[in-house]
Amino acid sequence: IITSDFKWKFTSSSLGRRNYNLSFQLLEIEVKKALAYMDEISKLSARDLNVDPRYKSDQAYYSKLMWHEIYRRIYWQSYDKFDEILKGFDEIFRTEKMTDRDKVYFIITFVQNIEYKRPGGELDLLPPLGTLATRFGDCDTKSLLLYIILEKAGVDCVMFWSFQYKHAMLGIAINARGNYKSLSGKNYYFVETTYPDWEIGDIDPTMNDLSLWYLDDIDSDK
Repeated sequence: IITSDFKWKFTSSSLGRRNYNLSFQLLEIEVKKALAYMDEISKLSARDLNVDPRYKSDQAYYSKLMWHEIYRRIYWQSYDKFDEILKGFDEIFRTEKMTDRDKVYFIITFVQNIEYKRPGGELDLLPPLGTLATRFGDCDTKSLLLYIILEKAGVDCVMFWSFQYKHAMLGIAINARGNYKSLSGKNYYFVETTYPDWEIGDIDPTMNDLSLWYLDDIDSDK
């Protein structure tokens, strides 16, 4: 068993500012499987990922197709492992009698407060279970973790990423203010996962050209 403890502060209009603790009991064998799966994916060719290598002449588009397939595979390999993870959040939600909106913000602040650090390796990416086990991750690593937890909690999500900005964020379909992009009649608001204190809809001013952000519904085949 791998025990991962997290501590952070969460502020809401109804609860005020409070300190929270969450502890996850992770099966080491499942964490190792998730990390081994990353190694498998890193060795796959474009054809293995169902991406036509002829697209390579358009680097941005080719990268978009490749990362869609990588993110999608990691998401589905991880998805069923998170039913137990959600129980820790649900217990706090019941105890604190949180509103639906507080629940979303609570989960977001949990991920934002995980240490930002590049994982390294072939893909420079950790699987969601690996992020919980090591207690660190970078932009797309933390976005994938938040994607799964929020989807498990009933929030529709997409991945935002930009080839030009070399950055990834999450998109969530809730009523909010700020920056968003639309897909199939839904507005998905940007969520920065790298550090605390980013609000839903916030974007770094140096990365605010929305035309350079790709919206990727990686769980659309569910």
